[in-house]
Amino acid sequence: PKQSRSKSTMSDGEEDPRIEQLEEFIVDKSPKDIAEFLEKMDMKEAMVCGGMCFNIPFAKAHFMLSATLGSGTKLTEEIIQAKEIYKACFPSEEAQLMLLFALEMYVVTKKRNGLKVYDAILRCLWENDVIHEDQMDKWHKAETGLHQFYPDFALADAVKARETGWKFIDWVQREDGDDGEDEED
Repeated sequence: PKQSRSKSTMSDGEEDPRIEQLEEFIVDKSPKDIAEFLEKMDMKEAMVCGGMCFNIPFAKAHFMLSATLGSGTKLTEEIIQAKEIYKACFPSEEAQLMLLFALEMYVVTKKRNGLKVYDAILRCLWENDVIHEDQMDKWHKAETGLHQFYPDFALADAVKARETGWKFIDWVQREDGDDGEDEED
């Protein structure tokens, strides 16, 4: 288990103790109950990767990813295991976009090999109806979007995630284009 420390004694990279509270709560709870718990959590002065985060939707996404990922299996397998939780907790467009930015930060800081397979990660989110393709497109166009949440943001990481992720986003857009042509026939 992760060790909890007060916010004032956290060093860079240590996580907010509320993440551990969330990890403990989600065991054997329904996605609806988890979403309600996350909604009620006090996110003021949330600690994200050692820094203070004032964007509550981003902090919620970060907390949930931190509580549900990291078991040591493939990231896509972990996403599939938690998909119903993500759908319940992040139903709105804004929440889905924050989930994408938080996932980008998670991969950059904790699972760097995920940068090489970001297209598979995005595909997993899309195929499991966690993230709508429009939000993926917004995320893709916001190359420096993570910088507002993560001070150690590196443009090279954002470029790599988007280059790899583009393979999937482009495929979805081409498929949508093909579907539109079929409807006109």
